[in-house]
Amino acid sequence: NAVAVAYEAEVRVRYETNITNVTAELEGLMGADEARLAEIQASIAAIDAELDAQATANTDNVTAKEGLLRTLASNSPERTALTTEATTVTTAIERRRARIDELAAELRLFDGGIQFVSLADGPSGPVEPQTRRNIGLAAVMGLMMGLGTVWSFSDVDADRGPER
Repeated sequence: NAVAVAYEAEVRVRYETNITNVTAELEGLMGADEARLAEIQASIAAIDAELDAQATANTDNVTAKEGLLRTLASNSPERTALTTEATTVTTAIERRRARIDELAAELRLFDGGIQFVSLADGPSGPVEPQTRRNIGLAAVMGLMMGLGTVWSFSDVDADRGPER
């Protein structure tokens, strides 16, 4: 029982260490993604400010300005690329958060893979060889093997036909 308990403790420590390492790696990647997302959002905001300035310079009407701003934004390949990248990075962050949550749940549910049913009982008396049974089984097996060998050779001789 002590060996099983020690084994279970060792397995749990290794499992916790692995999950902790993977979680730390995911959090590091997530931090880098969040920093990149902030850069992207700042770039998009700068482009939007520039587009707003262009729209303001070209029209005084608020409705026309909004329409022009939408047109300028949809025609900006840099803004479109940044928006697509922001969506991709956001998706990656969400996936990493979900994986971290899954790992935390796995750690809470981990039971070590050992189940104690009952303690093993030793034999009630000394164990002795059963010589008569062993000799009987050996004789039966030897007879079966001998008969099988004779039968297989008789089939081979019958297939050859008469010898000349």
